[in-house]
Amino acid sequence: MTAMKVTAKLTSQFIEENLKAREQLVEGATEFLEQELRLAKDRLEQQEQSISAFKTKYMGELPQQTDANLHALDRLQSDLIAVNENIHRLTDRQNMIQKSIREYQATGATSAGSTTGVGGPAAIDPIVARLRELERNLATLTAEYKDTYPDI
Repeated sequence: MTAMKVTAKLTSQFIEENLKAREQLVEGATEFLEQELRLAKDRLEQQEQSISAFKTKYMGELPQQTDANLHALDRLQSDLIAVNENIHRLTDRQNMIQKSIREYQATGATSAGSTTGVGGPAAIDPIVARLRELERNLATLTAEYKDTYPDI
């Protein structure tokens, strides 16, 4: 029976030593895996920061922003069309006012030459007043839209 006890004790000690060795291996592997996990997380964070910086640097130029860019382009084109229409309308108005001024100046010059009849001094006053009003309007328009503007 002593041999059985010795064998059982040896077996028990062998199993205990084997378990301790395995625990140490598992602990070493766990530490290694935890270290690798930390390194992988650090690399991932660096990559995410790099991607974020890239997206910030090239804001508006990335493929996933195409829809937003097209929408903004459509809006800006609509604004441009509206501005051009407004410029054309104001240019036409300015031309009409300039024509009216020339006509009134021509009418005023002929009326001022003759003081008799219907076109006497009393009739000239409304014409002169209208002429001054049109000249003020022309000055306002030319101040707002210079001759260097493309459509003028």
